[in-house]
Amino acid sequence: MAASPKDFREFAQECLRWAGETKSDRHRQVLLEMARTWVQAALELERSVIGAATPLLSSKSRPPK
Repeated sequence: MAASPKDFREFAQECLRWAGETKSDRHRQVLLEMARTWVQAALELERSVIGAATPLLSSKSRPPK
């Protein structure tokens, strides 16, 4: 089964939790960047789903030429 934006946000939350637990500044930086990447992936997936649906909706609502 494909991952969803919700899954990606859960992965980001895990990274944030681990970043809060680590004692290493370098590990914290890497985990925060990973969390940011997961959130961006969730947003991009949502946009692609919305973008894919929009033309279908708009073409049906337009009168024929």
